[in-house]
Amino acid sequence: MGLFLVLTSGAMAQDASTRVLVPDAPGGSALVAGCYQADRNLYGANRLTFCLERRGSYSVRGQGVRCEGRLDWRASGRDVTIDLRRQSCSGGMAWAAATITCRPRGLIDLILSEIFKNQTQNNERVLVPDHPQVGSLRCTYWPTVPGAPNATFVARRI
Repeated sequence: MGLFLVLTSGAMAQDASTRVLVPDAPGGSALVAGCYQADRNLYGANRLTFCLERRGSYSVRGQGVRCEGRLDWRASGRDVTIDLRRQSCSGGMAWAAATITCRPRGLIDLILSEIFKNQTQNNERVLVPDHPQVGSLRCTYWPTVPGAPNATFVARRI
């Protein structure tokens, strides 16, 4: 019962032991804390990397811009919500505040990715039963900049 309350509580956040519900993982949950990188560029040639830790952080690099910022995050059930803080960057630029919503990629999603990926890539996944971790998240980036479109991406654990 205690594990259920921890998994479903929205208040549990920014903790290295935070788990999210993953039905096809051993025990039905997996650790979400760690660092991830977006699988594609966002808003031009900008690459996003973020770390879900007690003191969360993010990095955006590209087009001659380097941003290092703070983030807040929380997990509830299968959902992970990340709030990026506005950050001044190099070159007199700034990265606007944004919200990112994510869910762990499920087994079917991973199987389809494996079937359709380039056969020369060797991205084998190994699940260690006593330490299941979320390997990737399917995310939507919700910018605060008026008129900027939402962006979807896969964030892979690094």
